[in-house]
Formats: sequence, structure tokens, C-alpha cells
Amino acid sequence: MITWLIKHKLKDFLYDLKNMDVLDFGCGDARYKELIITNNKYTGVDVEISGFDKNKKIADVFWDNKTLPFNDETFDVIICTESLNQVDDINNTIKEIKRVLKKGGKIFVTMVFIFGEHDTPHDFTRYTSFGIKNIFKKNNLKILKYEKLLEGKKSIIQILESEFTRYLNEKCNKKFKLIYRLLFSIVLILIKFLFLILPKDIFYNLHTNNLIILEK
Repeated sequence: MITWLIKHKLKDFLYDLKNMDVLDFGCGDARYKELIITNNKYTGVDVEISGFDKNKKIADVFWDNKTLPFNDETFDVIICTESLNQVDDINNTIKEIKRVLKKGGKIFVTMVFIFGEHDTPHDFTRYTSFGIKNIFKKNNLKILKYEKLLEGKKSIIQILESEFTRYLNEKCNKKFKLIYRLLFSIVLILIKFLFLILPKDIFYNLHTNNLIILEK
């Protein structure tokens, strides 16, 4: 659910962008490359060692987690989806991202908030809506847009679905996987039905992800 939503938001962000040099920071498996190369030039950068399987990484360039291997003001746009939670020095990373971005360039960022630990042991931070705005303001980046992704009831469903899937993939005995998959599906259906009769805003203070669009 969250992956689909991020892709949808990124597609909207890229809609009017053409002939831009785009850096996909923390690109992982380069899942958004096809969206970007339709009208723009793509460069994917990642670290060699992280909680994400190196064999699945599709990066054009690897960096040392200290200095990005690009000249100042190289890129028109930088996208950074679900990766800043996994850097151990976020202030240095933001400074490097800002350095390689052209003046007036834009940054598309998503970061998890309420979510299970993942890509361990390289999952370091969680930021509230106030925290994420504060850290970019301190680095003198202009906030163009901020949005909470998967609020309220949707956040509960997302967490349950992701943790059920994680359990099935990592912990569940193969002999019982089909049974548990069926049981989890029934549980989710019952919870979704319960949510229909509960107040719409019952979990108003929860969200799973932050989306922020910035300008240098």
C-alpha cells in the first residue's frame, strides 16, 4: 500500500519535469527508474553495505557515506525515498544532497514514521512531522510541501500487512505458511470491517510516512 502511494506521489511530482538531471539517492533496486527516464536523465546512487541486499541493488554509483562523488550543483532534482532513516549521519547526508543540487533545484523526500524496523541493522531514525521539517529548515532548505502519508486507520492496516508479511517471509515455518497466510487474511478482513463502524478519525494522530518537497 505505501509503495504504491509513494510511486503515485512521485509520478505527480515528476509530471511536468522534462530534460532534468535526476539523482535517485538511496536507489536500492531502482524501482522508480522507469518513471524518471521517460522524460529525464537518471543516476542512481547507494552505499555498498546496508540492510538492503547488495545483490538486489541497481546503482550507477556507490558512495562512501561521507562525500557524494559528484561536483557541486550537478543535479536539477533529487529524489530520496525511504532512505534517510538508514543513514547514520543525517545532517552530513543532507548537506551533501544540498551541495550536489543546483540552486532552485527540488528534492522529493519520503521517510517512515510509525513502521517496524527494517533493513536492519542500518535502521537508525524516526522523525515526527515537526522533526522532519526542523531538520531541513536547519539546513536552509525551503519547504514547498509537507504531507502525512497513510493517516489514521490506513496506518494500522499498513503496519499489520507489512508485519504479517515480514513474519511469513522471515519467521514462519514453511509447513504452516499457507495456514497462517489464510488466518492473517481473515484477521485483516475482520479488522477492516470493524474500522467501518468505528469513528472515522479514531486514529487521527497516527501516520506511517512523511512526504516533504524542498527547494534549494
